[in-house]
Amino acid sequence: MNVINTSTKTITDTIPVGASTIALGNFISTYTIPTSVALLKMESSDISIYPNPFSLQTTIAFNQEQKNIIIKITDLLGKEIKTLNFIGKKLTIERGEMRKGIYFVRITDDKKNVVNKKIIVQ
Repeated sequence: MNVINTSTKTITDTIPVGASTIALGNFISTYTIPTSVALLKMESSDISIYPNPFSLQTTIAFNQEQKNIIIKITDLLGKEIKTLNFIGKKLTIERGEMRKGIYFVRITDDKKNVVNKKIIVQ
């Protein structure tokens, strides 16, 4: 059983014995809980794509600096058009051989959070 002491922000493990639980001297272990834990999740609102629709190039912009992002662009049939590894805040994507139409952009961060966006090539 874990006992949480909110005044010192610690968790104390105790050893169950029979039908009751007792804490035995040196067998108690204490873990410090960080006072602030940053659990960042990439959200769709954190990413903008402009211009969209586009003719020659478009920009994917993030609210914060990104590390180890994978960007996959697929067509309507699911065929992979481009895969990019990205670090930074802004990425410009050239149209290249993409024909006019609708494409899907799948953005995955290093924590496996995924954001799906749609782009249109004119």
